[in-house]
Amino acid sequence: QQLKDAEQGRIDAATAALQEQDKLLLVAEAKALQDEQDTIQDVSILPTVTLQDVPSSGLYTPSHVEQGIEGMESYHRVETATNGVVYATWKMDISSLPLELKPYAPLWASLLGQCDAGSLSHQEVHEALETCCGGLHGNASVSISPFDGNSFSETLNISTYLLPSKCEQAFSLLNMILRETHFNAVVRTPLQQMLASSINGIAQ
Repeated sequence: QQLKDAEQGRIDAATAALQEQDKLLLVAEAKALQDEQDTIQDVSILPTVTLQDVPSSGLYTPSHVEQGIEGMESYHRVETATNGVVYATWKMDISSLPLELKPYAPLWASLLGQCDAGSLSHQEVHEALETCCGGLHGNASVSISPFDGNSFSETLNISTYLLPSKCEQAFSLLNMILRETHFNAVVRTPLQQMLASSINGIAQ
């Protein structure tokens, strides 16, 4: 009640300070605003999309197999609108990986880019990734074939995004990280916590 009385006091004080012409102006502005809000909008001017606007055959996105660079024999390039950003994903077949090791594939992927690699410390790897791409994101997946419900693929996926001018630098760095990461040097607290969390999840 005190707040309500204080607010009413402020309103009364502001009203008392107004001249008659100021009050008439406020009333006129309030009426104009109400009239504008009550006006029925012409919806016919709004853009609309109907089924006739959607191609029944879909849009074809071309895919090209090109000569690889820096440790890749070849790669698929898909041209589509991405505002000049390259989205790259490396897929590695892990179907032949021993069954007892497959639960650890996501852990392996999550540690890429966070450990020492080659002659670089984990901090230098992080800084190098920042200069050429948006970091590394890894996961393991199982995909069922769209053509055969009994067929599926198991892959380890490493993805990033970058500018076209940074492709060669980023691919070279990733090639080194994939081949020369020192997983046996994981002794730092953040990575130990990640390992403990992941191993607990596997155990459960």
